[in-house]
Amino acid sequence: MNDRQTFNVTTLTSVSIPPLSAKVIHAFTPAPVMSAIFIPGSKQLSRQQLLVPHAVLTIHGDHSTFLTVLNTTETMQTIAKGTR
Repeated sequence: MNDRQTFNVTTLTSVSIPPLSAKVIHAFTPAPVMSAIFIPGSKQLSRQQLLVPHAVLTIHGDHSTFLTVLNTTETMQTIAKGTR
């Protein structure tokens, strides 16, 4: 039996990530309170050469969570509010 559910994760604010560094960002998901396996799938972030690793996320009561994003370029990268 497959109990798999898929929920989108969306950034809550615009975030600038310095070159060759990582930043923890605040995000929203409609998922209920739980721990969930995050599997990245954003084509937009891939085009910007940003990496978002697989992770176990804690979804809070307000549907927020935190993700780590790595900037692999030598230039500042910005993730717009609402990016999935």
